Amino acid sequence: LIYIFADLGDTSKLVNYSKRAIDLFPNQPTVYLTYGIGLSQQSKNEDAIEYLKLGKDLVLDNPSLKNQFYSSLGDVHHASKNNQASDQNYDKALSIDPNNIIVLNNYSYYLSLRNEDLEKAKRMSAKSNNLAPNQSSFQDTYAWILFQLKEYEEADVWISKAINNSAKPGGVLLEHKGDILYHLGDVEGAIKYWEKAKIIGGA
Repeated sequence: LIYIFADLGDTSKLVNYSKRAIDLFPNQPTVYLTYGIGLSQQSKNEDAIEYLKLGKDLVLDNPSLKNQFYSSLGDVHHASKNNQASDQNYDKALSIDPNNIIVLNNYSYYLSLRNEDLEKAKRMSAKSNNLAPNQSSFQDTYAWILFQLKEYEEADVWISKAINNSAKPGGVLLEHKGDILYHLGDVEGAIKYWEKAKIIGGA
């Protein structure tokens, strides 16, 4: 039932039933994970971190589940703007599963937004694109890392791939395309994409 609420995006019921499950089965780590994720979706990050840590410590001989806890802790710490803790948890997740494509993509994108450790970000993003080709969000991440590295021509190749592989490109994707075109000297093209991004919103 909890998984159904998660799939439906019903955060209120996800949190409610996960907490009830914790009260009934306090030694089961999985319900701490769903509760922590639900709390984070409600922007209750401190509570989410507390329960994710409690659940993580209950995991025995289940590397996959431990990986999910570290990944979720990385996400919540990022949302809390605690970059050091976020990076540490993502590193721990990747030490368990170096091919976790979600962590590879999110971690590398957050590094690119901070303009930090860009070569590491580039390696992780390239790996996520090799493991899961033609994923628009992964291609956008790689394009933005190349942009931060001032490799504008290659960035334009990858942002175009991302747009082509997106059924409905979002504002951020189009804004990135505009930024890249601007640095390539195509001001007219940049303005066109910025205007599209403004109309769609979220950029």
